[in-house]
Order: sequence, then structure tokens, then C-alpha cells
Amino acid sequence: MPEQRGFTLIELLVTITVLAILLGVGVPGLRDFVLNNRQVSAVNEMVASLQYARTEAISRNRNVSLCPSSNGTSCSGSEWAVGWIVFGDQDGDGSVDAGDTVLRRVEALNRIDFVSDGGITNAVVYRRNGRSTATGNFTMCDVRGSSHGKVVVMDLSGRPRVQKLSGSCP
Repeated sequence: MPEQRGFTLIELLVTITVLAILLGVGVPGLRDFVLNNRQVSAVNEMVASLQYARTEAISRNRNVSLCPSSNGTSCSGSEWAVGWIVFGDQDGDGSVDAGDTVLRRVEALNRIDFVSDGGITNAVVYRRNGRSTATGNFTMCDVRGSSHGKVVVMDLSGRPRVQKLSGSCP
């Protein structure tokens, strides 16, 4: 009798069952992994931009500001999820004027609700001594809601800190 190759029906059904169980367990974990990484990346990008602006204000001995920007060259409203820019702000008014230099641009955040509150509306201005002119919070939420929300807290010292969201998503 010649040697037969291939799978029996029982072997194929067992393999498909094991694969279905592994996918059922692994896919929800993968979704949370992707969402966590996306949110951590957004939080880190904001903290890094704030720290960069503060450092540049001290080292350049002039005002440096952050503001929401959809085009990467000028400030645009108070919607931070469209992206933002860090720029040398000669007059410290929180808007890009003639002679101001854009130092860093951050693109729009995908699938992250990003809202500012408190004294942070249109811009964060760092003075020459590294202190901020605004206090408030940047709240970041995704499709999982407030249980996974993060808050970047700004105080007058200019140092941002991150904490879990204790309230609800805006």
C-alpha cells in the first residue's frame, strides 16, 4: 500500500479548534496593547514637547511657546488633537508672528481625544527662567473611556507631570 500524505479530518478539526482558541485569547490582548502604546506615545510626545520648550526658553534666554497647529506654521485655535508647534516667541504672546521661528512640529494624534482645560487654552508660554505662564491639564482619552485616561498636569513651575484620569473624559 502506498504511503499517504496529508491530514485526516480529525487532525484538521483539532488544529482549527486550537487556532480559534488562541485567536480568541490573543486578539483582545493585542487590541489593548495597541491602544496602550498609542496613548503612551501621545502622552510622551506632549511631555517631551513641553520639556523641550522649557529647555529652549532657558538656553536661548527668550520666550518659547507651544500652540495647537493644523498646518505646522501658525497657531490655530484651541484644538490640540490637530497637532502643535513649539516656536521661539519674541514677544511672548503665544502666537507665531514675523520673526518667530518654529522649532518643532508634532502631527495630529490618531484616535486620541486630547483636550486642555484650566488656564491652557490657546498656548503655553515659557519665560526665560523656564517658568510657564499657564496652569491646567491636558486630558487624553481613547475609545476605552475614562478608565484608561491620562492627564498631563502643568503648574507655574513649568514642569509637566503625568497622572491617571480621576474624573471623566471631556
